[in-house]
Amino acid sequence: MLLFDLRPLNVFLSCIKKDMPLSVIGTYEFRHLARTYNKMYEINKSSKTELQHQASYDSLTGLLNRITFDQMCAYYKGAECPLALLLVDVDCFKGINDNFGHEMGDDALKTVAKLLKNYFRANDNSFRIGGDEFAIIMTDITESSRDIIAEKIDSINEILRKPVNENFPELSISVGIAFSSRGYCNEIFSHADVALYNSKRDGKSGYTFYEASGEELY
Repeated sequence: MLLFDLRPLNVFLSCIKKDMPLSVIGTYEFRHLARTYNKMYEINKSSKTELQHQASYDSLTGLLNRITFDQMCAYYKGAECPLALLLVDVDCFKGINDNFGHEMGDDALKTVAKLLKNYFRANDNSFRIGGDEFAIIMTDITESSRDIIAEKIDSINEILRKPVNENFPELSISVGIAFSSRGYCNEIFSHADVALYNSKRDGKSGYTFYEASGEELY
């Protein structure tokens, strides 16, 4: 009577339950099965990683997208940590598209996105939440850091006002900033939006800090 060692199957089942590649063990048939499964496992894992990336990131700018922004807001809702929300608009973006074309408009968005990512901290989350609209969630930061935030925005606008070449349009951003001492709340978005409106109303290319009194600090 021919005995068939089923121990490799038990090992395979354990690996599958743990979502791990199979151990290449046992007879030739078992080893062949394990290698074939492992190739499919790596392909599937790579596909899942790519899909997760596409679901979380904006394909044009490489920043986190609106879906991830909403998830991050929910995550920090009521959290015991101070944070700042920055809402960012590219000034006169429609004019860039109309006068220079949509390809140049895309390049403008990518330029702004790169600067936001480079000038803010590694643990700050930058998002593209609309056509020419961006947002930044800064955690573990209080109103005592206003000067630091202002300096970053001024530096970005200084670079944007100096086009990389004569064919590239001059750019600028307007920013509205609001703070919360206890994580994300619905009001902080409204406050940052009010501050952004005031930045754009008063000449663009700048920033406004929302004040609890209803007045804004420039």
